[in-house]
Amino acid sequence: MKRAIFKLGRKINIRSTYKDASGNLQSFRVPIDVDTWVSGPNENNWDFDIEPDEPLAEPGVRIEI
Repeated sequence: MKRAIFKLGRKINIRSTYKDASGNLQSFRVPIDVDTWVSGPNENNWDFDIEPDEPLAEPGVRIEI
């Protein structure tokens, strides 16, 4: 799947919303700028930053390309 995503676009934003053990909504996103990632010192590094995000309308995952 990752190969297809990188072929479709250069800016990727993966968002996730889930309910924690207490039933509260938690959300995060993983933004990926493909051009910046590829030009970095190690394009085989698959560690991306995880950032807090506003919750989606319902729990789930949204991949924006």
